[in-house]
Amino acid sequence: MAQADAGPLLQIMTRGRSASETGCDEFAPNRHQDYLFLHDLSVQMTEAFTEYLHKRILGELGFAAEDRATPNRC
Repeated sequence: MAQADAGPLLQIMTRGRSASETGCDEFAPNRHQDYLFLHDLSVQMTEAFTEYLHKRILGELGFAAEDRATPNRC
């Protein structure tokens, strides 16, 4: 099976407006610990979803075997 030439791909993910607005609500009344927990959780969830989506896209394009299971260590 020939692989399709996908060309350059760009993937952009954000935490979303709801997480940002809720973060502002937590930050404003000096609830910094709640803000940090919310911020970190929303960033980690966004990153995890991006990794999942990336792997799925590579699989659909036929490049899943080329994706490394673990990143290079410096």
